[in-house]
Amino acid sequence: RPARGNSSAEITRQPQVRGSRCILCRSLAKKKGWEGLRLPSAPAVAGEPLVDGARRAIELQLGIDVPDQTGEIDPLPGVPPLKLYRASGATTVVFMNALAAPTYPLEEYDMSDEDDEYDWMLYPRAMDRVDAPTAALLRTSAFALKAAADAGLVKSEHGGLFGQELIMSAAAAPPPGSAEAANAACAVLGGFFNDDETELLKNLLASRLSDEPPEPPP
Repeated sequence: RPARGNSSAEITRQPQVRGSRCILCRSLAKKKGWEGLRLPSAPAVAGEPLVDGARRAIELQLGIDVPDQTGEIDPLPGVPPLKLYRASGATTVVFMNALAAPTYPLEEYDMSDEDDEYDWMLYPRAMDRVDAPTAALLRTSAFALKAAADAGLVKSEHGGLFGQELIMSAAAAPPPGSAEAANAACAVLGGFFNDDETELLKNLLASRLSDEPPEPPP
């Protein structure tokens, strides 16, 4: 395995990214602090800059001392903090960037080690391992990173951008209200109807798109 490259409003979380992967951490204590994987986090300190809080989170949960982070981990340029929303409140999320290039083939970083503090994860795998609020945050992050990359503020490197799988899927989807979207809906729903009902559904959707009255079924 490669080497380790009271309300939620009082917590600073940080997704650390390197190209197409981000870090999720696990609790290794006998009495687990949390179950599963989550973004590194640390209690916020009044008056502390957000980036300093993010560095403390890295030290606390990834085991990388703050002084050792100099030149290795920096804030991700062009991507402002986001919010992770839970019923208990909003958490500030700061993006950090691992500066060093991977020292192993990228696919080796996709192996999990349940005895290590964290794993590097591609977007689809990360989405399978986090809770719903974190998943919503990661979806937002994917589009924020893509926008920053399009503006030339973030590099696409080391496998691309985190969340690129979501971006490509969204780009390939037919636009809402298009004939392609209507046909896709009919293909999904067709298994619930007979042929005449499916044809009627197609005509109804087509009429919504063209503003013409639907043709009666044969």
